[in-house]
Amino acid sequence: MASIERALDGRVREPDSDEEPVDNLVQAPSEVSRPQPKGDGKFMTGPKGVLQDRERHLRELAEERQERLERLEDAARQQVVPRPIDPEADDDEFMAKYREKRLRDMQRMASRPKFEKVYGNLIHLTSRAYTEAIDSEPDSVFVVVHIYDSFMALSNKINKCLKIVAQQYPMVKFCKILALAAGVSEAFASKGLPALLVYRKGDLVGNFIAVGNELGHDESGITPDVLVAFLKERSCIPDVAPEEIDELA
Repeated sequence: MASIERALDGRVREPDSDEEPVDNLVQAPSEVSRPQPKGDGKFMTGPKGVLQDRERHLRELAEERQERLERLEDAARQQVVPRPIDPEADDDEFMAKYREKRLRDMQRMASRPKFEKVYGNLIHLTSRAYTEAIDSEPDSVFVVVHIYDSFMALSNKINKCLKIVAQQYPMVKFCKILALAAGVSEAFASKGLPALLVYRKGDLVGNFIAVGNELGHDESGITPDVLVAFLKERSCIPDVAPEEIDELA
């Protein structure tokens, strides 16, 4: 009720100490001349009549606003009005705007992809599991494979970042595999690592050999955000922000 009280604050209240004293109001000829009803139905004039008329007017305003607030609160409890109550809003206009917003939200959600599986971690692959990890996924799933050397500082930093990115983008399957387990040649291992390979529908859609040439060889400059931007720019992960993923899952 605190928000409702704030909504009424400054609208229905008694005069503050710095407002015109009641005695001055009583002396206004236009107010004194107005007839006021007594308890027996007869009208009376004078200071008491002026004050009673003013108090009755304030009570009527307060009752009117309170009734309106109760109607809107009842609607909010029924989840018809999912936002703070505005006692001054026009009901019809507000509901029209609300329906338009809900329609836009539904259209936006319908246009976004629906993800079939959730991963959320960096999966370590063996040589036997490599092919199955790529071919066993639905067509909508990106599979990002990091071929690395555990003795390379850049490889280890990329793995640390991929663990975080995997949590941010659980609809993407992030994997890592040692160069030896992947069966790459010594020449490739010496010049092509670290490497990021990206698959979708079983096809290779991203082939980033010696990725340090593009990301930078200084591991201190590699962050989860850098990897995300790199993959998004090359259409190798869904182009959605982490905070939107709960809505899409």
